[in-house]
Amino acid sequence: MGSQLGASQRVVAFLIVAALLSCATRLIVAQSELNCGTHGSEDPSHRGQCICENPHPEPGEMGWTGHSCTIEVYGAVGNGTDETASCASQRCNFLEPDAMRCWSYKAEWVSRFNPWNYLTLQLNRTSGEGDPDLYGMFWGGSSGEGRTVDEENVFFMGQFDFQETSSSRHPLVGMTVNKGEDIGMQFDYQGVYLCVHAYGEIASEFSLRTTTTLCPSSIDEDGQLLTCSTRANAPESEKRYDSCLDGTCMCRGPYKKPFAAVYEGLGFESCAAEIVPVAKEARATKEKVIGHNQWVFFTFNVTATDFEIAVNVFAQKAGSNGEVELYLSHSAPPTDEFGKYEVSGGTRFSLDDADREKAQFSKMDPSVWREGLWYAGVRNTGMRTLYNLEIIRFPCPSGCNGHGQCTEDHVCLCDRTYFKEDCSAKKSPLAFDRPVHTPTPEVFETVYYELPEMEGKGNVEVTVTVQCWTSAKDVLFEMVTPLVYLKGSDKKDDYPTYKNHTMRQDVLVAHQSYNLYIPSSLLAKNWILAIENPSHTAPLGYSILVSRHAFCLNGCIDESHGECQIDGKCRCKGDWTGADCAIPASACKEDTFRAQHRDKDKGTCWQKCVCSGSTCSFLDQCVEFTCERKREGGDLPRIRDASTLRRVIGQDLCVEDECTEDLVAVNAEEGFVCTQPCICPEDGGACWLDQTCNAGSKVCLVGSSASACAASGDAMDYYKPRAGGHSGLPVWGLLLGMLFSFLGGTGLMMWLVIRRDKQRGNSLHTPYDAVGGEELGDSLLTVAEGQGGLEPPNLEEVVPSNS
Repeated sequence: MGSQLGASQRVVAFLIVAALLSCATRLIVAQSELNCGTHGSEDPSHRGQCICENPHPEPGEMGWTGHSCTIEVYGAVGNGTDETASCASQRCNFLEPDAMRCWSYKAEWVSRFNPWNYLTLQLNRTSGEGDPDLYGMFWGGSSGEGRTVDEENVFFMGQFDFQETSSSRHPLVGMTVNKGEDIGMQFDYQGVYLCVHAYGEIASEFSLRTTTTLCPSSIDEDGQLLTCSTRANAPESEKRYDSCLDGTCMCRGPYKKPFAAVYEGLGFESCAAEIVPVAKEARATKEKVIGHNQWVFFTFNVTATDFEIAVNVFAQKAGSNGEVELYLSHSAPPTDEFGKYEVSGGTRFSLDDADREKAQFSKMDPSVWREGLWYAGVRNTGMRTLYNLEIIRFPCPSGCNGHGQCTEDHVCLCDRTYFKEDCSAKKSPLAFDRPVHTPTPEVFETVYYELPEMEGKGNVEVTVTVQCWTSAKDVLFEMVTPLVYLKGSDKKDDYPTYKNHTMRQDVLVAHQSYNLYIPSSLLAKNWILAIENPSHTAPLGYSILVSRHAFCLNGCIDESHGECQIDGKCRCKGDWTGADCAIPASACKEDTFRAQHRDKDKGTCWQKCVCSGSTCSFLDQCVEFTCERKREGGDLPRIRDASTLRRVIGQDLCVEDECTEDLVAVNAEEGFVCTQPCICPEDGGACWLDQTCNAGSKVCLVGSSASACAASGDAMDYYKPRAGGHSGLPVWGLLLGMLFSFLGGTGLMMWLVIRRDKQRGNSLHTPYDAVGGEELGDSLLTVAEGQGGLEPPNLEEVVPSNS
């Protein structure tokens, strides 16, 4: 144990000696390399440091600062005017890339004659490009003795007391330093260095303003000094505060805190923030002006009858330089800090007549939805701008975006080409072998396309080919990396997403083709293609091609044998047959058959293979001829609707019969019943129904008008019961006949088609025997002209009385 301790002590001693030697070496090197240039000399009381010429110049004077006395420094006036105006002839407002220039402003930390609490600054980039950054360092007194700017280590953390480095995005930036809260009252500094550094490789031009005040202050875009966010010469009606005692603004009305426990940094301390109530019946506010780095809060109530709330901010002036952020919070004004708001509008954007910031929430998200008072916080980090805010209450998600109907259940029924729960996405149709190409790259998040309908038949594969590219000069394609998704589903609108997709392809190289393959087993599904632009800001171009590829058996041998069809089946040529067109049509196996469909004859001819010696071939004549199935449905007054056509006896021909037996028809207008003949040609052609009555078959209905029945001029027999006391027409039939007579008397002409039982020995006409025909079913009484159907008891035969 003792030996281990000794070893540890030796290691510690070695490290201490090494550290001392390193410090001594650095001191010697620093002394030997000390260079104070032409504007400084070595400090005799502090070896290794330089004393610069006039490091804290008065206004209108110039001096030097920095470790090597190489940084120009000008005396600052500090009254809120442009500090570069007095030295513009020396181009003090211009900086070459990576150059720095400073201003020295004398502001005693504790001053009997000029007390202050706030240091107010404004940096305005006056050049179109460039990135001037502002840095501040307090100097003098015992707290800041010997402090100077290190020009070699501008970005050294902790060198400066404050900084503002956002001018590359915002040409006008401002800040206020609270002496007590931001720095500390325990110091005794005598002044402050305000240094501007041109970051990057582009020169910058700028203006600089500064001042110190007792009350919270700022400088507006016109260079006017604001105290408690109010100009000195503002009328009483525009004044935002009543008084400022001990450096505290006593804000008025909408500019004061709504309650004590409000987040700091929102502008209520300087009366810069404003609260604007919005009535429920009001959709949009009046246009308002919002200044640089200012917050405005709009209050609105959410009630139990609301479903979804959408808040929009949009500019009223085209080309505005305002940059807006939108945050929503329940019961208290929000901030831009995570966790101090419920809903945000997303990323910061530039206000113009095309863009708007949007934030919304609905009952569908119970983690956010709360009834009561809400605050919509609008913050402008850009230039002063004119804008409007609107609050929309939707009964459905986003009001279906104008592309659907909203139901009572708050569900959107989207128009045909739109989908998602709020109908916000549109799917454009794709067709096979018809490419889609964007003429110029565009900015978008996700685009959707619907693939053409496909059927899973045979060996068929669908290929989706995609290319992407971008035209953004300052964006590398590798930084964009578009994503392509395919989703196949039995649901029509099941669209692809990052987490819900069947296939995914990352597009890594611009203008390179990427293929996604859909096998035949999945073709029966509905397919939607999505292209996602992850950058959301870089313009992206793309092309899409959907093609089908069939893989036939053995490739149909070659072009002389057959062609591979799009359904994956071979279409044989010439004297070739078989699944792959490899078998000569003249070659066959004895006692086998082949089918030849004949559209003209409405059937299929079956030819038998016969052999003579070693040669086999199919006969030309038909061994059998089968009829195809008859088309669905049938027009009245057909007796029946057979499922097959009828083959003409002795011929390779199928016909479609209009009837199979005589019809019994009732003429309600003239009050008689007769039979209509079903006429079948002797040559076996199709049977047809004659619309005239068989001679001598008319029978007057009991109860009908005798004169109307007799007016026909034919011999008429009134209906009477059959021998044996069995009535051929039941009582309900007589009553129905009377009803027909009445309807006929009113001028209403109705024809009924009666289908009777097929009874052995009583058939009026023996129908042709149809191949595959069905037995006649129960009797039906069917009303023509689409009036519906009835099923009465079975009807007996209706025959003339003299029969």
